[in-house]
Amino acid sequence: MRSVLSVLALALALGGCSGSDVIVNPAQDIVGTWEENFTIAGSGQDIVLALNGNVISGTGNFCEEALTCGSLAVSGTLSGNQVQMSLTFTALSPPMGNPSTLTFIGKLTSPTTLSGTLGTTQIVTYHKV
Repeated sequence: MRSVLSVLALALALGGCSGSDVIVNPAQDIVGTWEENFTIAGSGQDIVLALNGNVISGTGNFCEEALTCGSLAVSGTLSGNQVQMSLTFTALSPPMGNPSTLTFIGKLTSPTTLSGTLGTTQIVTYHKV
């Protein structure tokens, strides 16, 4: 009876560790294409991230409410599952003058979810595609 309970306890413990929200390798998980969850149709961001050591780099595209669309340049760092990135927005349609840069501070909450704050108040969540 004791061995049956031991096997059952081990199975429950291992089963709890096998969920998709477990971050197995942040350095591997951060690399790839990410899209922002955005609720306004036609708005959002998509970025492609690469990693060299702990340095993040990437490019992407964005569109906002007033049909302002453009390109993104990304640079930052990865420390464990903690992510800090500078996103430089360059509006291309319509041209809007100088690029603007916002800082993203967040973390990988799963191999396919990156959540944090963009600028001082905007909460954003990216999903890996």
